[in-house]
Amino acid sequence: MLRKTAAKRCIPIAAASTLAALSFSAPPASADEVYIGTKSGSIKNPLGAKAKFHYKDKQYRSTSMSDARLHNIYVSFSGCTDWKARASVEYPGGGTATSEEAEASGCGKRVLVSQIGSMDAEVTLTIHVAPDNEPGDFTRSVSIPPLRK
Repeated sequence: MLRKTAAKRCIPIAAASTLAALSFSAPPASADEVYIGTKSGSIKNPLGAKAKFHYKDKQYRSTSMSDARLHNIYVSFSGCTDWKARASVEYPGGGTATSEEAEASGCGKRVLVSQIGSMDAEVTLTIHVAPDNEPGDFTRSVSIPPLRK
């Protein structure tokens, strides 16, 4: 009888841990993409606070377009504020840079910014923070170099 009770208790725990692992995993790459690697780092808070913004750029090479790379950039911030992450990269084949952005509001938030760019282009990740009761916003940027593989 004791074993059945312990097994019943383990089922919800296993289900919850599986769900948590799935919710924080990378979006699956399509059959068209090959995983290259992950580049991670941090960006100082534009407002000067101790809490930093952390990013992980999971890079994938396209097999159908020889000069294309997919960037799935996860940005997280443990502090409490309204902020926006924007990624810009040169489009495959040259031309103008394209950008994608995601917004977060509240404490301990994480966003995903996905961007397709040229295989050899650096991604510029910019964090915008809008302070309370002040006009405008404050920004910080970092260049993420492409991984070689």
